[in-house]
This record gives sequence, C-alpha cells and structure tokens, in this order.
Amino acid sequence: MFLLNIPSGPQPAKIIGSSSHDIWVNSGEDAILDCNAVGFPPPVITWKKDNQVMKKTERYVPSGNSLKMKIVRSRYPDDDAVFSCEAKNDFGNDSRDFVVIIPSEFKF
Repeated sequence: MFLLNIPSGPQPAKIIGSSSHDIWVNSGEDAILDCNAVGFPPPVITWKKDNQVMKKTERYVPSGNSLKMKIVRSRYPDDDAVFSCEAKNDFGNDSRDFVVIIPSEFKF
C-alpha cells in the first residue's frame, strides 16, 4: 500500500537539518551550502551574502529549487563571508547563517 504524505493544513516555513554553520573550504575548491527547508505551501528560498541578496552567477549557483547554493572555486577574500538562506511562505519565515571560512595562504 502506498501512503501519500499530505499536509493537514498550512505550515510555516522552517529550516531543518543539523549540518555545521561553519564551512571551511580551501581556496579554489567548491563549497555547497544546504538550506533544507519545509513548510506548506512550499517556502521560497532567498540566498544572501553579507546581508545582500545574491543573484545567480557562474560562481554562485543555486540548485534544487534553491535549497542548495554552490560556490564554484571559492577564493579568499571574496568568499570569506557570512552567507544566509531565508525560507519564507505566507505563514512564516526562518533563516540560517553559514560562515564560510577560507584560510589565507601564507607565502614565505
């Protein structure tokens, strides 16, 4: 028997998950930020970098209905920042911050 999970009514947007809020990534490597959000109606996701709304570029690529943000070839100091996702529907909103840390390379 197949059961379909249908919400019984409106549910406010909520970000769930337990991954780390601090993301360490080496310069030149990709980073994936995961904004696992639920709610009914399904929430709209907005990504921000240092409190500024982000737009899709070849370096910042949202995927999976914007539930994930890929930072392509991260670099210091451009991506050493606070990224956040906001999930919002008509019944509520929730947000989550990700501190992306890219160790600087010291040359002797």
